Amino acid sequence: MMPQIIKSESKRITELDGIRGIAALLIITWHYGTSQLVNNHTLAAGYFKVMSTYFWTGVDLFFILSGFLLGNILLKNRSSENYFKAFYIRRICRIFPIYYLVLTIVFVICILGIGYSTDWWFNDKISYWPYLFYVQNIYIAFTETLGNRWISHTWSLGLEEQFYLILPLLIYFLNKKNLVIVLVICVLSAPIFRYFISNWYQTFNLIYCRFDSLFMGVLIALAMRSENIVRYFQKNNKQFTYLLLVMIAATILFSLKIIHLYYFIANSWFSLLFTILLMVVLTNDKNIFSVISRNSLLVKTGIISYGMYLYHPVIAGLLHFFVKNQSPQIQNISDLFLTILSFVITIIVSHYSFNYFEKKGIQFGHKFNY
Repeated sequence: MMPQIIKSESKRITELDGIRGIAALLIITWHYGTSQLVNNHTLAAGYFKVMSTYFWTGVDLFFILSGFLLGNILLKNRSSENYFKAFYIRRICRIFPIYYLVLTIVFVICILGIGYSTDWWFNDKISYWPYLFYVQNIYIAFTETLGNRWISHTWSLGLEEQFYLILPLLIYFLNKKNLVIVLVICVLSAPIFRYFISNWYQTFNLIYCRFDSLFMGVLIALAMRSENIVRYFQKNNKQFTYLLLVMIAATILFSLKIIHLYYFIANSWFSLLFTILLMVVLTNDKNIFSVISRNSLLVKTGIISYGMYLYHPVIAGLLHFFVKNQSPQIQNISDLFLTILSFVITIIVSHYSFNYFEKKGIQFGHKFNY
């Protein structure tokens, strides 16, 4: 039996859209819930914050999906004469239009003075130029600021753009054996970097501190091209599913602080958990995780997830500012209502953005063949 991913290279894998939807919901719940409840000390808020302790790792799930999908494309087209040209034009057409649209919106917001009394602003400590060149993650890391709160979440896009500069070169110039060696070294080095770097801003934002999630995705792409590895996971799918459930249970214990999870290990732990999740889903379409990831709502969420990720802080920021003249926060029922409304508007805006704006860029990019 040929690996499922090899058979499906020309088709969209529904389960991966569902997993992308899960990643988006984890991150938005973290931003809309956990972050907005930071100064809320009620019992209900406390329970929610405990439950969502590690929802920020949704970004690691995004990184693994990115590493896997792009790694698979590059491995497939490694010998193409349009290898670099097609890859970068397609990436530009997918990533740039909506990103620079959001930047433009935020610049206009700031020029108009919306949110001037809040920390959602450009000032002497927060410059706008890093966002133009996708180096905001480096800027945030070394200035030790979250940056402009309207777009502070775009640190991950800056990091991914830097990943796009590295990955095609590695796959193009290294043979399979050396590629695996380099990827494994990168994965193992990430927690070491995080351990010796005491600055949180750097461990969270710099690419070499996130090598584990990015390059684990590429290793999955390599693994799925090996019939022996695929057969092994198919044969032992039930055992890996149980292992995944045990790891999820352990994560709950970490959240409850019954077991301590050191920060420098956390990203590696979740990279391993998400890697097993992808391997389980890709090698068996009947296990519980495959069934969940095919849920139509999760799939639809995954398809519009890029827009959801970019728009959601801006929408929450505008709504909270215009209605209550405050940064997004949940201190009472009216704040909660505004946040829920922000989520609904985010879904609607992202749906129309994908279908009437983003799709055009994707279609144009796909005119450039490998």
